[in-house]
Amino acid sequence: MDDSIRRAEVYKQYFEDPIYREPWEKVREALMDAFPKTAAGDTATRERIYLMLGLLKKVDEFVGRTIASGEIDKRALDKLALDRKQGFLGLGN
Repeated sequence: MDDSIRRAEVYKQYFEDPIYREPWEKVREALMDAFPKTAAGDTATRERIYLMLGLLKKVDEFVGRTIASGEIDKRALDKLALDRKQGFLGLGN
């Protein structure tokens, strides 16, 4: 089977198969569950959770693109690292 066809099939499976989606959803659910349990005035923790949710989505998309291309997009990886750094600066991490 042609590598590009195989990659396309795995890419589709990655985004549609519950086995692949479940871990991402479990982490997302855990973060969403933690948010309302924070103290009303604990804006730092709430912001951290919000940023983690955004980063989770970006990492998931990055993994999908890497599956599709077979390569790590250096610019996308650098942007992901920068987003993480900017998102967590000053929040104790």
